[in-house]
Amino acid sequence: MKKTLGLYFKEKNRASVNDAKALLHKLQKKYSIYLLNPQAKIIGQSSLGISPSEIRDNIRFLLVVGGDGTVLRAARLIAPYSIPLLGINIGKLGFLTEVEYDQAEKMVPQLFTGKYQLDKRKMIEAHIFRRGKKISELLALNDIVIGKSGIARIMKINTFVNERLIAEYRADGLIVSTPTGSTGHNLSAGGPILAPHLSAMILTPIC
Repeated sequence: MKKTLGLYFKEKNRASVNDAKALLHKLQKKYSIYLLNPQAKIIGQSSLGISPSEIRDNIRFLLVVGGDGTVLRAARLIAPYSIPLLGINIGKLGFLTEVEYDQAEKMVPQLFTGKYQLDKRKMIEAHIFRRGKKISELLALNDIVIGKSGIARIMKINTFVNERLIAEYRADGLIVSTPTGSTGHNLSAGGPILAPHLSAMILTPIC
């Protein structure tokens, strides 16, 4: 097994950049490490940069330095390649991260000896159509929210499952959440908490 790692961090957070740079320096002695081109440039390691299309062939595991928001962005990035992700917490809460920053160097060797448990999570994808034409696609690990503009007016949202109408909501919006996202916006709007391993989705109207 190739001992190759990807490293991903929050670009606009100076602490995250510094911590990622320090971790890279420690791990480079034992592993081949790659970063996306923009992030490699930020930490002064352009030679380690790769494009998104090169992720599948160069990375066995992705280390994500940051908080929950950084993990969510990284999950969207690597979802098409089925590459395991390890969240390294430098944020405040870290619901989605597995290890604290000072444990990372000790934990990485276990990835290559198989001493880890893979926690598979359901993701959600949205296709947005306007006048019969698809204008956008979205992928999320936590939730997708159907909202409105600043106009103070209730929305009418017809909701279908497999082309069958199951509900008609009149609300400020609708949250479609995965179990992973159930403790976030969904919970704040009065939705239920689900165990992360469940294969389910939650529909929660907002107000």
